[in-house]
Amino acid sequence: MEQIKMFLGFYTNTVSPSSWIAASLKTAQAYQKGTAMVKSLRRRTRAFLADRHALPYMAPRPWQKSLLEQHPELKAALAQHLQSVGQYVRAMDIVEFMAEPANLVRYALKKPISLSTAQAWMHLLEYRWTKVPSGQYVDGHERTDVVDYRQNVFLPAMAKTDGRSCQWDRDGNEVTDIVPPPTSAPPAISSPPPHATLSPPGSEPSTSSSAPTPTTISDSTGTSPTSSTEPGQCPTVRTVTPPAPTRRVVYWYHDESVFYVHDRRRTRWVHKSEKAVPRAKGEGASLMVTDFVSANYGWLRSPDGKESTRVLFQPGKNGDGYFTHDEILAQATKAMDILSRHYPDEDHVLIFDNAMTHLKRAADALSARHMSMKPTQEGMPMFGVEMPMRGENGKPVYDLTGRC
Repeated sequence: MEQIKMFLGFYTNTVSPSSWIAASLKTAQAYQKGTAMVKSLRRRTRAFLADRHALPYMAPRPWQKSLLEQHPELKAALAQHLQSVGQYVRAMDIVEFMAEPANLVRYALKKPISLSTAQAWMHLLEYRWTKVPSGQYVDGHERTDVVDYRQNVFLPAMAKTDGRSCQWDRDGNEVTDIVPPPTSAPPAISSPPPHATLSPPGSEPSTSSSAPTPTTISDSTGTSPTSSTEPGQCPTVRTVTPPAPTRRVVYWYHDESVFYVHDRRRTRWVHKSEKAVPRAKGEGASLMVTDFVSANYGWLRSPDGKESTRVLFQPGKNGDGYFTHDEILAQATKAMDILSRHYPDEDHVLIFDNAMTHLKRAADALSARHMSMKPTQEGMPMFGVEMPMRGENGKPVYDLTGRC
């Protein structure tokens, strides 16, 4: 019927009308068929126009049926096998099941099925690749102060050193050489005139292409900015010292990742008959992993791998407390020690998140939280100000109610 529909569409098209035979040829070309289909198509179309109940009859073709349709017991066996796998079933589980020698012999297969066939069978088994429904999250990090710091402080600071850092393409290949940062431009010098030469100080000008360091530029066509030489007199000589070798800049990003006990995949093959089941509330106990990482070296390590900046931290009152500026300073100090010992030939930049835990006032700075409303007499304790109790490790001590 689809072929008849296309055929009549070509024939009745008012924009680009086609004759009866030309329309049938276009339809055969669209279906990549030969002249045999052309004659059959015209005959079936005439029969359909004469009697709308004379629909084309397609004989059953058992060789076009799926193996699951030919063997209902295979469909039941696969369903049972996927149930035994557990919650996170894969299409590869079907491939591995069919690759077993017993199943190859039982279903007369010369070789295991492909992954694409297994994915099609997942739909026949009423599985769908979808995500488990969950609530929505609201991200409000685009605050005015954060945007202002990023645009006016962070990005200009990165632009000053970005020319000396390595750049990579999408395939991970380095694509640019190190470019020295822009400096104050020296007095403009046009292309050397015919009488300009390069020669070391104290020697006669030479036409040799080699130029020791430092070099002098002689120009007999004019004066230099610091010379009073008149035109036509001796050439002006100015000594130029080549710049020092440019040091490469390596960016190290501070990474903080928190892993929870109840972390799990939310997307999997879900059977349509599967119902919601109770699951643990909350995220469970957590483990924070902090480290420095760069595109040049990966995680910050010494060359022999014995020194590392990675910190494993169990946050919470029942664990290691909370990750504050003290841990940040200790980790940054260790990173600088490793970089200064093992990577001294490069300039390293440590980049941290703009988070409150990474900020700290000076130890002797005034704080409204630790001040009384009125001046306290000398030698007297501060009245009405509660100071947190700290243990031997310097961490706050919490009571049974979770208060410090």
